[in-house]
Amino acid sequence: MIRITKLLFFVLLAQSVQAQDSLWNRYPDMYKNPFRTVMGSSYVQVGGEVWLNGNTLNNDFLYKLYNRSDLSNDVIEANAQKTKMKNLVGGEVSWELAYHNLKYKVLKKDSLFWNLRYGFRDHTSANFSDVLFRLIGQGNKQYEGDTADASGFNFIKQRFDYFELGITKIFSNRSNLSVSVGPARGMRYSEVNGQRFSLYTESYGTGMYWDVNVNARLTPALESTLADFHGMGMSASVEFNGLLSANGAYSVGVKNFGFISWTADNYTKVDTFQYNGWNLPSWSDLNTEGAGQAAYDSVEQMFVPKKDSAVRSSSALPAYFYAAYTMKVGEKGAAGFKYDQVLFTEMLPRFTFSYQHFFKKFYTQSELVFGGYGRMNINQQLGYRVNRHTLMLKVYGLDGIIRPTQASGFGGALSYSVMF
Repeated sequence: MIRITKLLFFVLLAQSVQAQDSLWNRYPDMYKNPFRTVMGSSYVQVGGEVWLNGNTLNNDFLYKLYNRSDLSNDVIEANAQKTKMKNLVGGEVSWELAYHNLKYKVLKKDSLFWNLRYGFRDHTSANFSDVLFRLIGQGNKQYEGDTADASGFNFIKQRFDYFELGITKIFSNRSNLSVSVGPARGMRYSEVNGQRFSLYTESYGTGMYWDVNVNARLTPALESTLADFHGMGMSASVEFNGLLSANGAYSVGVKNFGFISWTADNYTKVDTFQYNGWNLPSWSDLNTEGAGQAAYDSVEQMFVPKKDSAVRSSSALPAYFYAAYTMKVGEKGAAGFKYDQVLFTEMLPRFTFSYQHFFKKFYTQSELVFGGYGRMNINQQLGYRVNRHTLMLKVYGLDGIIRPTQASGFGGALSYSVMF
């Protein structure tokens, strides 16, 4: 009787574990999750995301900035009051088409499979001071009789696509290692660095004194299709997923680690100069042909930077690094913690706490995010599967949608996959 009881206990335990593990078996894009109990089928996946965030700018401002709408004085002033010595703003538009082969083996190895990925990324990153924000948004009148020091700003924008061929090794304990590498094409590169940028405005605006040291590296803004590019390089991605225990798994990886060698124009403006207005001997001179253009040219000439000949120089890609831990909760849930960061940008480390719950045909994942380009965000994800088809929708910054004048950060992601 005791042996039968023990046997029933282990059978029920095994069924419970299998039922829980099978939750991850339902979705093809989770084939690398160590909680899976079966290999899964080959699949094609296409997806993309867009997001914008800032640690001091609210969504009311970011919405208008993204849509290139007019910014009212009230919106500018509300955000100017929240800015500090160093402010961050960043955003990205990206998409990827991938084929994951889990049927045809590499070198006839049962645990070795291959994949192909083609993707596009447009990442923008910037830091600026409260003084620069007020100068651009409200002008220099508020600094009359004072010096506005806006030094130390930086802006970087990289637009590129990549093609990577990869191999995935599945180990006996369901841990796995994926490595992929391939060429990357640079479409647009813009970098502006303001090491020194100060402005003194005399009383009543009778004169201005500038002290600047600004450098810029820009590619020609001529690309209109994916066939236009201004640089070539390499991109590599590495990911490892492993088990710490029967109920705990971890993953660590980096995506788009590499470089691009660009052909870009260099601009420099290192100067100290003074502007005391335009000398007008008499009112009749206003009627002189070209007088207005001459005045404009005299002002413009002071601000025109020196342009050097186009040269080739390399820059690191905005590589995405992450490390995460997932723990099973009950029979249908999992809690997670993730550290991630976009390297070689102004982005700070970001920390995400999440809870994932599986239902019969779909799952949900709620996230609480701190850091990065923003302060705090709430994200919500939904995955739904019908036969061989899976759809995933994710909304970034639910708090910003509800409170656009208080919170910051918005965006979303969408992906579709089909199994073979």
